[in-house]
Amino acid sequence: MCSPLDYFDFPCEVKKVAVDDYNPAELRGKFIIYGGGGLIHLPSPEYNHGIMHDLEDLCELSPRLVSWGVGHNIHGLKKFRYPDSFVQKFRLHGVRDVGTELPWVPCVSCMSQFFDRKSAVLFDEIFVGHGEFMGVPGMNHSGVDPNELIAFIASANTVHTNSYHGAYWGMLLNKKVIVHDKKSSKFFAMPSPSKGLLDECRHINRDYHRKVLALFEMYQGEA
Repeated sequence: MCSPLDYFDFPCEVKKVAVDDYNPAELRGKFIIYGGGGLIHLPSPEYNHGIMHDLEDLCELSPRLVSWGVGHNIHGLKKFRYPDSFVQKFRLHGVRDVGTELPWVPCVSCMSQFFDRKSAVLFDEIFVGHGEFMGVPGMNHSGVDPNELIAFIASANTVHTNSYHGAYWGMLLNKKVIVHDKKSSKFFAMPSPSKGLLDECRHINRDYHRKVLALFEMYQGEA
């Protein structure tokens, strides 16, 4: 749900590569779009001593790097400043976090057609996220079909969640969202809920797509 390739066309052959399972030789010198999700971490034993999905190694593979909907995810912090090493290595930035020095480009999952489907409200309150939440109908979204999850969110007035996308998708559907267990910095850098958030997020992603294509054309001219 978080790859631009799922929603936008590119004027070249494009391959989707898992951030934790790639061949460095295959990516060396290529035009690389990095995102989305909370992939930026601080040094911590919990996150492979701060090397999250080999970001540092990836930055050395190519000077043609673009971030798209990437975000920070540091447990125990409310505020975070993106490190200079990350900021300077990329030619174009679009991060999902508000309130940073980098341009805001919300998670591209907003482009999914699932958000355009009409759903009847069946529940006053629900829970979506990790684990269980007693007292209301719930869905643990690990391994759940996104279509099913978004339809479940759309069926409620209020969404309780402890996951980023549970909150984000609830906001896109104009639901009242209550986030529990805010143990990560990502929850303190989310957009403000608004009735027009879905249209705004889509507009920003379409505009960013145009900027990425322009940069790609520039690279083609340099080749």
